[in-house]
Amino acid sequence: MKHAQAQIRRGSRGPIGGLLAAAALLAVGVPGGAALAWDAVGHRAITWLALDGLAADAPEFLRAPDTRDGIAWQSAEPDRWRGVNSAILRHENAMDHFIDVEDLEVFGLTLETMSPLRYRFVRDMAIARHVHPTGQDEKHAPYNPRLDPAGDKEWCGFAPHEVAEQQAKLVSHFKTYRALVRLDEPSRAAQLAQTKANIAFTMGVMSHFVGDIAQPLHTTKHFNGWVGENPQGYTTGKGFHSWIDGGVLFQHGLDYHTLRAGQRFAATIDGRDPWAPTLAYVRRSHERVEPLYVLEKSGALEGEEGKRFIVECLHDGASMLAAYYNSAWQASVLSERDVEDFQRYDGFSPAQRPGADEGERAELGTPLAKLGEAPVAGRVLLVGTLVKLADAPAAGKERSRGARLEPSQMGELKLTDASVLLPTISLHRLPTVGARVVMMGRLSKLRSPGGAGSAEPGSGGAGWVLSVEDWRPEADGGRP
Repeated sequence: MKHAQAQIRRGSRGPIGGLLAAAALLAVGVPGGAALAWDAVGHRAITWLALDGLAADAPEFLRAPDTRDGIAWQSAEPDRWRGVNSAILRHENAMDHFIDVEDLEVFGLTLETMSPLRYRFVRDMAIARHVHPTGQDEKHAPYNPRLDPAGDKEWCGFAPHEVAEQQAKLVSHFKTYRALVRLDEPSRAAQLAQTKANIAFTMGVMSHFVGDIAQPLHTTKHFNGWVGENPQGYTTGKGFHSWIDGGVLFQHGLDYHTLRAGQRFAATIDGRDPWAPTLAYVRRSHERVEPLYVLEKSGALEGEEGKRFIVECLHDGASMLAAYYNSAWQASVLSERDVEDFQRYDGFSPAQRPGADEGERAELGTPLAKLGEAPVAGRVLLVGTLVKLADAPAAGKERSRGARLEPSQMGELKLTDASVLLPTISLHRLPTVGARVVMMGRLSKLRSPGGAGSAEPGSGGAGWVLSVEDWRPEADGGRP
């Protein structure tokens, strides 16, 4: 349903920077999007401001100057993606930079009624287009894919969805960071370093799209000059968007240093459900669209009133970005089960690394020597031959969490100098007696009614029970 002018908009870059970049492109003949340093000025300012608003308990590494600068640099990465001449990347990325609020009406939707799930939102628009090819009001030209070879002008935009999705990814990164810090294992140093890099990457990318929403022209069909009926005589100039993107910033001398004194962090977001405040943020920015055109028409945009307006947009963006960062950190608090699940999924041992020496590899293959030292509920990897397998419990008989396991519910994994009982009830498929298998799980003590005695399982004394998390045949190493 996009109007023809939509094909102009997607070349505009985002929020804060553009006029000087455009002049530079014309001067040197560089393809659009290849030189984006000027466009990045405002994105970096918003990012640095937001990082000033991190919660007191946020990870300390985020306050390091190099990390802050890296996140700020990353905030312009989505615009650098737009500098690649790739229809595939353009299709995937371009519509994440905006949401044309007025065009939602073409599909019978509003900000408040569109789905927070990106592809359900697309589904709803596709159905509406199928039923009403010329829009709900039957006044729009049908969408013509021949005029849109990259398919990046087909829908209303996904900026709020992109922000919410990035916020969820940041929650995931922070949860991983918390788990690694709690485990505090030197052998996981590379994992921790990469997790920090992932956090910085996502914080930077999120900053870009939060910053885009702060620029009112990223929320409207009037993104680059007024379109359609224009009784107020607002500008229709096609350089308006790039001027707001950056020219106004340079004119008023706005950067991190000049913006910092007036920055306030009043926004709050529930990290488990950021959708409602995201829509309110979009709505707030969209309500600034016509006032922005009024300022341009009167000439006040270039004076103090215009400066205050642009500062308000930037401060709103930084306050919201800090709230997204802090909400993700708060939503990443771990339970003990979360840490256990992390370890189970990760299945990491230093012996797996390419640089592992023979001693580490031997320890991985034969952990029996340390079996007697393993703590209750300790997680281990055991290799051995299955020498006995009891019948599985009767159908419908399930063991409650923490209940005692009876020997009749177990098989026996025979190892070099000991054996381990394993509850067959916890296996999704039983291994074959006589097979060499690898068992991964957690150890717990079993004390039979016989009381103290031999440590050999099944002897009437104390033995080990393995709560099996995974097993596989040793021969091919594949999943059963």
